[in-house]
Amino acid sequence: MVTAITISFALAFEKLEPDAMSRPPRSPRTPLLSGYSLWRILFVSVLIGGGALWISQTLLNEGISLRVVRTVTLNTIVIPQMFHLFNVRSISGFALNRNFFSNKVAFLVCVVLMVLQVAITYLPFMNRVFGTFPLNAEAWVVPFGLGFLVFVIIEIEKAIVRSIGRTRQP
Repeated sequence: MVTAITISFALAFEKLEPDAMSRPPRSPRTPLLSGYSLWRILFVSVLIGGGALWISQTLLNEGISLRVVRTVTLNTIVIPQMFHLFNVRSISGFALNRNFFSNKVAFLVCVVLMVLQVAITYLPFMNRVFGTFPLNAEAWVVPFGLGFLVFVIIEIEKAIVRSIGRTRQP
């Protein structure tokens, strides 16, 4: 819940895309979610959820304790979503553009999410309540690695979609 709310909050402060007003209005009969939107939701869900499940199973198979696996898995679900925040700031444009730093709230949200993740990982009362365990620095490579991978894969997917869109236009 915290992740969904904070990331949504950050997107509410996103500037309007430059070409937004040149697009024709959406027909009232158009579904709220387009086929492409449904594809993107499924694609990102499989990347993050599937990645987290795969990592979790791999760690369990390596004999890592359940509390450590739970903690790594929790962070592996949250941190890639934080990376994905920067993908969705532009529906089809490249994320690393001249407006990358324009939404200060997005960066503030990332700080808040990281403080909360550090708290749930290292504060003893949070460990008791959520069944988490303090991680060593090496364990953070996994969630940040998946986050970076998700970011790159989504940017590649957006580039492919842009390329297909250009080839279809007269």
